[in-house]
Amino acid sequence: MKTRQHYNKNWQEYIKCNKCWQFKPATLEYRGKSSSCFMGLRSICKECNKKSRETDSYKTYRKNYRQREEQKIKDKEYKRKTADTDIWERRRAYTREYNKTYKQEHKEEIKKYNESRKQKMQIEKRTRLWANRLNIIPSHCPICGKEAKIILHHPDYSKRYEVVMCCPPCHRRIHAWRDISQNIINIKDIIEEKNYFDWTNNHAKKVFDKAEEWILFYNRKNNEQKND
Repeated sequence: MKTRQHYNKNWQEYIKCNKCWQFKPATLEYRGKSSSCFMGLRSICKECNKKSRETDSYKTYRKNYRQREEQKIKDKEYKRKTADTDIWERRRAYTREYNKTYKQEHKEEIKKYNESRKQKMQIEKRTRLWANRLNIIPSHCPICGKEAKIILHHPDYSKRYEVVMCCPPCHRRIHAWRDISQNIINIKDIIEEKNYFDWTNNHAKKVFDKAEEWILFYNRKNNEQKND
């Protein structure tokens, strides 16, 4: 995982620019906004960004971007003109045939992907239920400290009890570069180590068992509905 170099001095955060490698204050005077980067600020400072915009490579990139946008407008006009003709019917028939052949050729791969996806969804539901029953989910994000909806991130789905609690922007950063080894919470440890610890005027172990019972009950209900 990537780690960004930064430090705090006199209650002011300083971040290293990825282009000039100089430490500059983490404020909007020196950096632009970005929801996917550290502290909601861009990884490159404003001076380096201004210099990069003056280069030939950036100008060619902007030129190609304009050409692509113009081509999109032309494609829309072409689709509007040829909407009632046989061209689109032929294309739809071709895509149907292609999808059928693809599914037949890659049956095993699709099956494995669907099974793994199903397992992941089940693990996410169970951990969310356990966390709600034990009343562990905080109102503020433990990484950035903002008040937001908390997501349960699994670093490794084979270890289903290990979870990182974070807000949606921090969740994107985790997938991008952030080291999360210090923020991992093991739900099983809370129950095993503190055995009879009271989170919500209830027995933690009993609450955990109740959660398992609820999951089994809902799974049975869903299976009965499918069979009917």
